[in-house]
Amino acid sequence: MNLMKLMRVIKAPIISEKASSSGSQVYQQIVFRVNKGSTKMEVKQAVEYLFSVEVMNVNTVNIKGKKKKYHQRLGCKNDMKKAYVTLKKGFQIGLTSP
Repeated sequence: MNLMKLMRVIKAPIISEKASSSGSQVYQQIVFRVNKGSTKMEVKQAVEYLFSVEVMNVNTVNIKGKKKKYHQRLGCKNDMKKAYVTLKKGFQIGLTSP
């Protein structure tokens, strides 16, 4: 796969309470915000290339943006795609919250 395309697949890690609990030692999952058009295989290849780990499984979720009211106007948040990446035993990515 093209190296430049792999660099654009992962946007950012998601560090929240839910993501941290799923990333415990038992599950070994990391949650990433990814490009909307990326596939599971592209996410797997990107994580393996960028972090030098082996990926066992990738689950993706499309999240529709919520409607919000900004003062007197109606607005909408952006849609996003999340990827739950399960690592093989013995591999770890050192992402910590600031």
